[in-house]
Amino acid sequence: MVLLLVFAFSFSRIASECGFQLRTATHGILLFILVMTPAASEGFSPWLASLPFVLAVMYHLLNFYNSKNIVATVFHASFYAGVAGLFHFPNLILFPAVFVSLIVSRVDVFKAWLVPFVGFLAPFFFLTAYYFLNDRLFTAWSDFLSHLHATELLMPSAGFLEWLAVAVLAVLTITAFSWTTGPSGDYSIVMRKRNSILIILVFTFIIIQFMGRNMPLNSGLAWIVPSVFIVNYFSHTRRIKMANFMLIALFLLVLIQRFIPFFLWLR
Repeated sequence: MVLLLVFAFSFSRIASECGFQLRTATHGILLFILVMTPAASEGFSPWLASLPFVLAVMYHLLNFYNSKNIVATVFHASFYAGVAGLFHFPNLILFPAVFVSLIVSRVDVFKAWLVPFVGFLAPFFFLTAYYFLNDRLFTAWSDFLSHLHATELLMPSAGFLEWLAVAVLAVLTITAFSWTTGPSGDYSIVMRKRNSILIILVFTFIIIQFMGRNMPLNSGLAWIVPSVFIVNYFSHTRRIKMANFMLIALFLLVLIQRFIPFFLWLR
């Protein structure tokens, strides 16, 4: 739970620095904890260990367009994508997302198109060197490749409360996205590019969510990007009562879902 709180602060800071949340707002911390708690309650796992690197990838991708040193920014994004893939191999899909983000950001620096390969492969090079020096190279890589070959898309089974939480999140996401892309949203070129990159990450995270791990339907990486749109809506909308009502409803659903096993055990 302590790690999740640290990650929630990181998410909130990313949302603030990228212009999606007011710096004094705390919606990002609470919302991130709500959408991650059901999946994180299973204990420390590879996907949870990779979460800070996934957030780092998202942060650097969102800064492609206005970066003063685009080559360094692209290197960092691809490097963190490689590290995230080492912890949780479905995160390897983040690598092509780097190139799609380059296209969306209209980056025309030739080096920026080559450096992702260097950044992405660097963690694998250092890990390979470590295993080679310890005479564990073939064993370690055969284990990694066996997990890679065993990857399949999994559709988790969900109960009534999970589907209800998904419905609340879906309503919040649609409302927030409509507000962001509507007349009330920020139409600056930077924010338009960032919104486009977020849409790319939506599909990327959904694929990662259902690859190789049976996560709760209302929790996990698939809800990171919708949380950004929702936080943006909460921070700038004037209909704060409706927004708070939906957030409280989500909080109660996650709370009930989390503690139902305890009450069933008492029975």
